[in-house]
Amino acid sequence: MNAAALKHMTDFAEIPPLQAHARVQKGIALSEAIRFAKSLDLTQEETARLLGLPTRTYQRWLAEPNKKLDPATGGRFYRTLKIIQKAMTLLGTWPAALQWLRGEQRALGFQTPFDLLSTAPGAEAVEDLLGRIEYGVIT
Repeated sequence: MNAAALKHMTDFAEIPPLQAHARVQKGIALSEAIRFAKSLDLTQEETARLLGLPTRTYQRWLAEPNKKLDPATGGRFYRTLKIIQKAMTLLGTWPAALQWLRGEQRALGFQTPFDLLSTAPGAEAVEDLLGRIEYGVIT
């Protein structure tokens, strides 16, 4: 992960929820999500999944440089940033966090965290597991 992506993730993920809400409502530029995904070496499929979109829809959106994310998609982007940041903080490095996010986790029913982040309940399960890891609860 490059320094700019790390700073962006930290800045946006750490703003107070009401400020994040206002920013999400205003519309986050799709280009911001694309830049972030590229800096993390995420595939188009992973990026689409994290935004809760079919891959083909995401690919069509790539042709619209001025597109803004609707509030639901922007909210998923914000939540994803927070979870990725927490995984990176807990696991120490971006490569370790990415490996964990892409890997099947027994405590998540052998699903990958990336697969779960597209829905609120799935993201909650991932956040819960990260919390258990943070506090040393064996899962």
